[in-house]
Amino acid sequence: MSLINKTQIYTYITFIFMFAIIYYDMLPHKQPDPYINQTPLVFDIKYQSPVRKQEYKKITSPYGLRKNPIKNTGGSENTQHNGIDLSGVYKAEIVAVADGVVKDHWRPEWKGHDLYGGYIIIQHDDGRKSGYAHLSDSYIHEGQRVSAGETIGRMGNTGKSDGQHLHFILWDKQGRTINPLTITNIK
Repeated sequence: MSLINKTQIYTYITFIFMFAIIYYDMLPHKQPDPYINQTPLVFDIKYQSPVRKQEYKKITSPYGLRKNPIKNTGGSENTQHNGIDLSGVYKAEIVAVADGVVKDHWRPEWKGHDLYGGYIIIQHDDGRKSGYAHLSDSYIHEGQRVSAGETIGRMGNTGKSDGQHLHFILWDKQGRTINPLTITNIK
């Protein structure tokens, strides 16, 4: 039988003490530190879907790295997809996901945006922005105030597109694109 020396006991007690501190810090009763940014990981506001429920079909391309579906674009095969693509019934109504003001608008009947065709960007009251691309029709103008659920256009196939869909983009308050599934009710 081996004898336990004082160093082994000290190491064992230190290990237990450190484990207890780490476990204690993970418990919910810990008070927030006023000097640390307390921004929650989950956003506090849920935006609605940009496609009405009865007209929505599915997500056809998720946010993130993907193989570029458009041939001869001059880029690499794998590209960052800065939004999500949603399919719906023919010319499905597209609605504002939250209250805000139309900041930019490329009308589909005036050729539209080179990449996105008929394209609308809305600056929301909470500081985020949303983008709606490949629209066949639009019913708003720059500077117009819109409400959540208000029809702003119709799903289309304008710009560089491989079929009728809505390319939906969300930007955070710092202007970085974010995965729309994190703050919308799209399923």
